Parts: sequence; structure tokens; C-alpha cells
Amino acid sequence: MRAWTIVFVWILSASLWAQKAPSVVDHALQAYEAKEYSTAIDLWKKALEIAPNNADIHYNLANAYYQNRQAGWSIYHYEKALKINPDFKEAQVNLEYANKLIIDPIKGNFAISQDEMFFRLFDFFTVNTWAISSIIASLLVLVAFIVYFFYKNTISQRVSFSLIFVFLTCTILSVCITFHQKKFLEKSRFAIVINKEIELKEQPRESSKTIVKLHEGFKVAIDDRSEQWLQIRLVNDTIGWVKKAELKEL
Repeated sequence: MRAWTIVFVWILSASLWAQKAPSVVDHALQAYEAKEYSTAIDLWKKALEIAPNNADIHYNLANAYYQNRQAGWSIYHYEKALKINPDFKEAQVNLEYANKLIIDPIKGNFAISQDEMFFRLFDFFTVNTWAISSIIASLLVLVAFIVYFFYKNTISQRVSFSLIFVFLTCTILSVCITFHQKKFLEKSRFAIVINKEIELKEQPRESSKTIVKLHEGFKVAIDDRSEQWLQIRLVNDTIGWVKKAELKEL
């Protein structure tokens, strides 16, 4: 039941996007062209409320933050666009430029998780497309069943009976992929430093010893969490604790 709920929510979201977003997008683009970057940011954020998993919106919002000299938020939204669409070349190029603003000397990349590998395997369709395909496949199951039930011809019954299982398998697979892809987009394994400077602590408390200072735009992996703190890991495997409010989870 939960999987089917996700499917219909995504279709509803796509419908809302089609109805409300175009005017907001137009105004955001006009503000950006006029170099009114703060206004563009506000408008892109409104568009994001309508379609939170739209890679193009995250990309344009990142551009506006970059022009507004807000490196942390810019990098966050480039990363978010790439998480939704790993083949987004423009976002990848601009992210490389934005990463040059990071002043921390720690360099490197995190290993790709199994969940991310699975996501990339099926990212040739968007989550909305997978959701729609699951509904189409389920309707084809119904059509095949009707043919099987009403047509007494032996060949028709054999073919329709086989198609029932084929379309049912496609339905189950599409629902499972839709569920996993959406879950991956919602799951936070990484985060971006959004404050100008933060302190990585040995323990989740203010009085704890500072391991290292991190700066705006730096990417970290999340290993554990408490009510107010996150345990994070750097690319060099240094582990420590920071306040949740100092990071934005991807």
C-alpha cells in the first residue's frame, strides 16, 4: 500500500508542477538575467516547493547562489541536482567551479554506495516515469485478464494468460524501482557545510576538543546522528561531531 501511495503522490506532484511552476520559473529567469540574484533565489525556492526533486530547479538555484557569493548553498544545490540526475553535465561543470571556492585543504572523493549504484542503474527514467509505467503495466494486467476471461478461444486464452504474468511482473518491478528511487532521493548520506566556518568536535558537546575547522561548501559523509548533532566522516576518514544546523543534508 505504501508503494502505491508513493506512485500516486509523485504523479500528483508532476501535475501540480505543470500547473503552477511555469510562471514562477519565468519570473526567476527574468530576475537572474537582471542580476537580481536574491530575488531569483527566492523565486527558485518557491519553484522548489512545487517540485522538490526537479534537477533543473536545483541547478538554477545553485547558479543564483553562486552569483550571490553563497558558496555553501550553491554547492549543495549542484550536488542535489547531480543526485537526482547523475548525468547532468552542466551541473557537474559548475560544481567544479564552485568547489574551487572551498578553502579546506582536504581533497578526495567518497566511495559510491550500493544504493547509489542501484539508483544509477535505473536512472534512465525519472521517478515520475517509473511511477507512470507501473500504472500502465497494472492496466495491461487488467486488459489481459479481461481478454482471458471473456474470450474462450484457446490461443487467445493462452496468450492472455502468459501476458498477465508478464505485465504483473513489470508492475511489481516498476513499483519496487519507483519506491527505491524515491527512497534514495530522500535518504541523506552526505551533507554540505553551509556556515562560513564550523568546528569538528571529538564528542557531541560544545566543550569537547576541536579536531579541525571546516569551511563553507565542504562535503562530508554522515555516519550517525543524535537529536542536535551529526557524526560525520571526512574523505581522509577523520570522524567527529558537528551541530545539525551547521550542515545541509543532501
